[in-house]
Amino acid sequence: MLGVGAIALLGYLGGGTAWADREPTISDIGITHNSTDVSVSTILQGALDGDQGEVLQSGNPVSFVYRIELLRARLFWPDKEMASKVVQRTVHYDVLKREYIYSSTEDGESTRERRTQSPDEVRTWMTELKGVSLEAPDVPVSSGKYYVRIKAKLIPPKFIFPLNYLLFFWNRSTDWTHSPPFVLAPP
Repeated sequence: MLGVGAIALLGYLGGGTAWADREPTISDIGITHNSTDVSVSTILQGALDGDQGEVLQSGNPVSFVYRIELLRARLFWPDKEMASKVVQRTVHYDVLKREYIYSSTEDGESTRERRTQSPDEVRTWMTELKGVSLEAPDVPVSSGKYYVRIKAKLIPPKFIFPLNYLLFFWNRSTDWTHSPPFVLAPP
């Protein structure tokens, strides 16, 4: 009978979560580049749908960590990583002031902090990356094909024991998503 109760509790607590129902995916990777840098834009689909708005309003911080890599395609060898960046976006709701506080870090350095009362603005800011710059590598005279790959990890709020083990499925990550190949021109 205890097993049925535990299953019922798990169903009650996590049955309607969007992360459990629909896997988040990276889509619409946009690349612009010149001789000095590669700029990446993308959208994370399915990460803050459904009941996740309630999670944001609970006051617990929720973080998304994006890993972005610039790789050079090579024949007969593994592709070579030329540049990478880790972008972390975190949001939490201040219950007393009734506002969302969200911050961003790139490679561990804090870049900005914002405050808003609009949940739609928070959703857009957490799930869209615009113009993230990767330093272009030194391109040889005969440059090859390059591509960008992106992966996102959704870090859930911290729960107390035993909920941290019961709600293990909240800790999700996307598969690697690759951009179409492109050529970097020598400077």
